Amino acid sequence: MTTLSLSCFAKRLPTFMLASLLAGLAASCAPSVDDNGASPDNERVQVALTAIPAATQCVRFTTLAGGRTFEQTFNVVGAPSLTAMVQGLPAGQALTISADAFAVACTAITATTQATWISTPVSVTLTPGVIPTLSFVLRPATGLSGAVDFLFLTATPASKAFPSVTLGQNSLATFTVQNVATSATGALAASLAGTGASQFAIGTNGCTAALTAAQTCTIQVRFAPTTAGAKTATLQLVGTPGGTLAVSLTGTGVLPALLSIAPGSQDFGAVGVGRTSPPVAFTVTNAGGATSGAVVVASSDPAFVVSGSTCGVLMAGQGCTFNVQFAPAIVQSRSATLTAAAPGVMATAAVTGNGVAAPALALSPNPLAFGTVFVGQPKSMPISVRNVGGLPLGPFSVFLGGANTADFSIDARDCQSRPSDLLPQDMCLILVQANPVTGSPAGSGGGPVSNATVLVMGGGANPVSAMATISATPSFPLTPNVTSFDFGSAKVGTAGLGTVFTYTNVGGIAVGPVVFTSSNQAVYTAGPSSCGNFQVAPGGNCQVMVRFNAPATPGPVPGGLAVSGVAGGAPGINFHGLATP
Repeated sequence: MTTLSLSCFAKRLPTFMLASLLAGLAASCAPSVDDNGASPDNERVQVALTAIPAATQCVRFTTLAGGRTFEQTFNVVGAPSLTAMVQGLPAGQALTISADAFAVACTAITATTQATWISTPVSVTLTPGVIPTLSFVLRPATGLSGAVDFLFLTATPASKAFPSVTLGQNSLATFTVQNVATSATGALAASLAGTGASQFAIGTNGCTAALTAAQTCTIQVRFAPTTAGAKTATLQLVGTPGGTLAVSLTGTGVLPALLSIAPGSQDFGAVGVGRTSPPVAFTVTNAGGATSGAVVVASSDPAFVVSGSTCGVLMAGQGCTFNVQFAPAIVQSRSATLTAAAPGVMATAAVTGNGVAAPALALSPNPLAFGTVFVGQPKSMPISVRNVGGLPLGPFSVFLGGANTADFSIDARDCQSRPSDLLPQDMCLILVQANPVTGSPAGSGGGPVSNATVLVMGGGANPVSAMATISATPSFPLTPNVTSFDFGSAKVGTAGLGTVFTYTNVGGIAVGPVVFTSSNQAVYTAGPSSCGNFQVAPGGNCQVMVRFNAPATPGPVPGGLAVSGVAGGAPGINFHGLATP
């Protein structure tokens, strides 16, 4: 069943409804238009809907009067109920009004738009100056569907405000429950819910079996307050099918000068040692009929810190607030009692919290040393990220930094794509790859070491970070036996003896075929070579002969040998020679 409350007058509404109903109010206050072009009268009908299905976006009321049709729509997105005025209706005539509920915006209703919920038409004869109130019950337009949010059940009365009851006494109310659908409900289950559920009790219950279409049953609820003040609860009857019928229950227990604290209990959960939880606000209320003395609030455990109290002398019905934060100093579960006390009266609330190890991450290994990494032959190693604290951590951000980031890359998907936070003592992996872009010949000291850092940051409610250093020594896989060679002197115009140079593959994969090129081929002639027709296996080598041909002009002659055909490259050899007269 579905009903809704909105008004064209200066009727006060709950704040959370104002924004969602503003457009509906504007529409309801506008004059209706007669689709036959006749001039409408000025009579009004107040229409009411409650328990609006969650999927509803627009409600339309259609009035048939004297062969004319009047329509008004109301935007009810997010509204649980509505009371509105249908205006501009003719006086002194019998009217028939029906309601349609749509799962689309009012502006999207077309001739082909199907109503998701409909009502049975209600008839009334308007009397000038009298504004009747009509209530409508919405039912699914197309029968049962698991995808439609609707209710088979109605209760009479729909809510109950019990009279004030002195403690130790009780008041009994009887509710008639009806199945307003065309199909039977499932077996019914009744329960009480809400902050004041303990102040009510279910009495004689005739609503346990399934209800056929239009069938009714009765159930009694007794209000027997044990503490003074306003009490609220909900009587719930659940059937599958049938939905959940919620009947609001209110009542007041009468007792002079009675204090209460809300919430009555609070679990602060796990908080790291040395950290402080967000504050939780508590409200102290004088629910009795007399003014209290000065109210003082306190905690039985210093780990639960009370601050910001506005409490003092409280008149009947008056309240005050204070804040509590959990600040554990040791790893331990703790509980305490909050008290709000005035002369002759006191209220308590229970608080609990779990002091756990402070948030922390451990990266291993740290540092991560790759050792020698050959250019063109990347090497990967994992870093484990372990939650060594006492709180769940995540989501994670991972950053690569430092002096030589070009020589490294990271794959952090195992940590960053987790479906949930990293629990204490759980771990994820970051894959780090060393792939140097430059190198040094093996045996030459390996060249400068490449260094970088991996920074892991865990966000969420428990921010924490950790850093690991990574290093690698870049090297060429194919290295010569020398990187510089002096051919000595030779008389101008003569050719010296050839010198054989050896290149060894110190890497992990075969390389080549290798092509040698002299930077001064006329003077330094490269060839023959055993490297040009096959790949050099790991640990293998090949040779190339270079001959120094003294030029016709005396003087020093520079030159060099370059290598190509090797993934990642290879170092060349610098040559020196002297042509003498």
